[in-house]
Amino acid sequence: NDITIASGKTLKDASGNAFITSGGITNVQEFRLSANLTSNAQIITANWEENDNDTYQQLGSIVSQSSGVFTFSATGKYIINLLYNSYSPSGAYHNGQIKVNDGDGTFDSVARANGGGGGVEASAFTTAFVDVTSTNFEVHVYKSTNNNSSLTYGDSALNKTAIQFIRIGDT
Repeated sequence: NDITIASGKTLKDASGNAFITSGGITNVQEFRLSANLTSNAQIITANWEENDNDTYQQLGSIVSQSSGVFTFSATGKYIINLLYNSYSPSGAYHNGQIKVNDGDGTFDSVARANGGGGGVEASAFTTAFVDVTSTNFEVHVYKSTNNNSSLTYGDSALNKTAIQFIRIGDT
């Protein structure tokens, strides 16, 4: 049997917990690293841009970015996807992490894309499901490596290292 929910309404269980929210996906945005980054471990603070290809079309504009910190103008349930392309010299490791601050000032890793190492190029993907309960919620991408010659790939024409934010419902 089908259940129909009026737009903007929530279906709750007997305890009052929401398990279906109407309205569907209300925000999809994608940002990418526009240039290569060679450095030791750090928050990736520079060279982020929102995708500007002709085929890209954002849905909404809830997420903004400044100096590598992504912020939200609306609360809700979000899926965050990270594509991470890198190169590490022999004997080095390299990965990209999604770190979140739920408003308490502390960034915690919630997902990691293992870029590998050993003198090869690597492509990795990770995802996180987060509940953004306040507009003080922040996200950044952290480059973890043990070698300052490790390279995180970026490009202003296509996604090599990119992060997506998909709002799928209310908090």
